[in-house]
Amino acid sequence: MILWDVNTSIATWVSILVILGIGHGLVLNAQNFATQAIALPRDEAAAAAMYAFLRSFGMALGVGICGSVFQNVMKLKLEQLGLPVEIARNAEAYISVLHTLADDSVYKGKILESYVYGLRGVFGLLCGLAGVAELTSLIIRHFDLNKELETEHMLHENKLSRFINQGDKLAFDV
Repeated sequence: MILWDVNTSIATWVSILVILGIGHGLVLNAQNFATQAIALPRDEAAAAAMYAFLRSFGMALGVGICGSVFQNVMKLKLEQLGLPVEIARNAEAYISVLHTLADDSVYKGKILESYVYGLRGVFGLLCGLAGVAELTSLIIRHFDLNKELETEHMLHENKLSRFINQGDKLAFDV
């Protein structure tokens, strides 16, 4: 994503976003199992709950941090190009103004360049953070997912389970 610019084709960014979406989906779901594997016996549920909480908290924190980085980096580019820096403070609202400008306008081109620069700042931050996470992952030792579940929770037989079990027995008796 750091390679995107104003003229990146739709096919290119759609392809990249699909690949990223698949990667995120695989990694985020796998982390829940890894968290439970690392947890001590009988603490798996608490580990899963803590992972879910920290994931949600991290997303909220990430949106705020990335929004701030975007605005500040975009503001730097706007200053370099001699454009009003207020655009960075209201970048989302300014998109409606961009739609009213002529497509061949030099002014519009400079503003779009500032948006791209701001996004590259966010992508650069996230790439750096991913690099730190990768280095940190090298110190995590191996844990086996194949362990017995220790719990106090038990399934007790009730009328519904007896009915289902009788139905299963009748189906197999035929």
